[in-house]
Amino acid sequence: MNRTAAIVIAGALVTGQAVLAQNSTTTEPPLEFEVASIKLHPPDNSGQFQSSMRTLPNGQMVLTNVSLRTLVGRAYPSRGSTQVAGVPSWAEGKYYDVNVKANRPVSRDEQQEMWRALLAERLKLAAHYEPREEPAFDLLFARADHRLGPQMKPSTCTPLPAPAPGSAPAPAKAPTGPPNGADVMARCNGFVMQGNHVYAPRSTIATIAGFLRSGAGRLVVDKTGLEGLYDVEFWYAGPSPTGPDAGAIAEKLAANVPTDAPEFFTAVREQLGFKLEPSKTQVEVLVIDHLEPPTQN
Repeated sequence: MNRTAAIVIAGALVTGQAVLAQNSTTTEPPLEFEVASIKLHPPDNSGQFQSSMRTLPNGQMVLTNVSLRTLVGRAYPSRGSTQVAGVPSWAEGKYYDVNVKANRPVSRDEQQEMWRALLAERLKLAAHYEPREEPAFDLLFARADHRLGPQMKPSTCTPLPAPAPGSAPAPAKAPTGPPNGADVMARCNGFVMQGNHVYAPRSTIATIAGFLRSGAGRLVVDKTGLEGLYDVEFWYAGPSPTGPDAGAIAEKLAANVPTDAPEFFTAVREQLGFKLEPSKTQVEVLVIDHLEPPTQN
C-alpha cells in the first residue's frame, strides 16, 4: 500500500468515527420534568382529609395533599405490597402539593423514570424491592351469578378529546384547589377520596382493587377476571372521631359520608358486589434506603 492510499483510508476512518460520535450525541431530550413544584400542603384542622391526583389537558399532573409514600410510589410503583419499609419518622404525617409537567409526551415507563430522577434530586431518594410473603385479601364476586353492585357500573364516561395532532394544547388553568367528586365524575378523569367517600370514573378492576387497600388494610388481589372500565362511587363508615372537637368534625365528615354509611366490608359487598376473603401472596416490598425532606420551590 502506498503512502497516498494509507492517508485516504486513515482519513475515512477518522471521518467515520466523527460521524458515529455525532450520531451518538443526537438523542431524545432528557427524561426530566420541564416543570416540577413540591410544596407542603397547608394545615387543615377541619378533620376532613381530602386528597386528589389529576392530569390536565396539557399533560400537567396535579397532586394535592399527598403523602411522601404516594410520591415515592410514583417512582417505585407497587409490586403487590402495601408496605413501604424504611420510611423515616419525619415523613409521617407530612403531606404535599405537587405539580409536574413533562417536556414532551412520555410513556408510563418513561414517566416513572422521570419521577425517580425528580425524587433523587429533591429528596435524595434511594430504594429497592425485596421479596416477601404477606397477608392479603382475594377480591371475589359476592353473588353466584356475578351480579355487580349498584355503585359498580360499566363506564359510560366520555373523557375530553386529546388535542389534534400539530395543534397547541389548551392552556392549563391554575389549580385553585382539589376537585370535588362531582367534578371528577363529570370529567371522566382522575380519582378523589374525600374522607371515606371514593370517586373513581373509568377505572379498571386493578385500580378498584388498589383503592380498596385503604379500607382493607392489606393488599387486595383481583380474582374476578373482570375486564373493561367502570364508574365507581363508593363510601363507608370510618372510625368515629374523638377529642374535644369530635362533634364538629363528625358533622363535616357527614357532608361527604352519610352517618349511616355501612362498615367497609359490608359496603364492598352491598355497593360493589364483591367480597374479600383472607389469603396470602408473594409480593415485592419497597424498601427505602435513604430519604431526606424535599427541597421546596
